[in-house]
Amino acid sequence: MDGSAAEMVGLVVGDRIVTVNGKEMKEPKDVVGEIGQLAEGEEIEVVIEREGERRSVVAKLRGFPATSSAQKQFDLAAQQWERGKL
Repeated sequence: MDGSAAEMVGLVVGDRIVTVNGKEMKEPKDVVGEIGQLAEGEEIEVVIEREGERRSVVAKLRGFPATSSAQKQFDLAAQQWERGKL
């Protein structure tokens, strides 16, 4: 996750995203969909599960350049999450 938004807020491989702004996340597309509805500069609260313990992370959303590399990062994160590695 080098340089990714997840890394910048302290998420590590193996973390499982439980909620975003209080809404339960069941699939990677839920996370992307919820975050995609928010505007740059808004605060977001993400509850993650790491090694059986839940932790809350609060961050301010930043903009992504509209490039295919941003989409690739989302796709990679979704694949890792589906395998239980994010």
